[in-house]
Amino acid sequence: MRKLIIGLSILLYALSGIFIFKALTIPAPDTRSEERQAGDQALVKELQAKIATLENNRSTGDKEAGPDAEIKRSPQEVKVLAVFDGGTFNSGHVVMDENMMNSIKELSRNILASPEHRVVVEGHTDNMPIRPSPGKQYSDNTDLSYFRAKAVARILMEEGVPDGRITVTGYGDTRPIASNDTVEGRAKNRRVEVKLIPQDKEP
Repeated sequence: MRKLIIGLSILLYALSGIFIFKALTIPAPDTRSEERQAGDQALVKELQAKIATLENNRSTGDKEAGPDAEIKRSPQEVKVLAVFDGGTFNSGHVVMDENMMNSIKELSRNILASPEHRVVVEGHTDNMPIRPSPGKQYSDNTDLSYFRAKAVARILMEEGVPDGRITVTGYGDTRPIASNDTVEGRAKNRRVEVKLIPQDKEP
């Protein structure tokens, strides 16, 4: 567009020079010359209008495009595929019910359809302290959240998601999404989130 504007400007400048030359060299008025000159002036006005329109469109386009106009592809965002909460886990336990297991199996199809993404499985708990007992693999909420996330990841791997794509993290009770002062709030905080992360992003 810049070249087009420059070309039109040069043409406009040349036509203006012709008018000045005619005014200096033609001594006597000529009706046909006046008609021709009127036509040329109309052409100049038309060119001026086109140049103004092109400049305005270019300016508007630059403002709308913004500083990232050269970026042809918008950056990929993190996708939260599922949040298993609402009483999915009993407080202090890792065991999942059959409905949740079926939901995770269904979720694996979406994950397999996005092979360019990494899978992050995050475990979270409420703030209720863990009661120690013989045979338990976890001693605190951080361990508990990790084992919950790991249980979800294991099902995904059984459904064909490569283990090299999966990252498992346990946050314990450090990232609540509701108040731990109520039964409902604690149930929401006991959750596992499954996210798709672009390869070039940190989880």
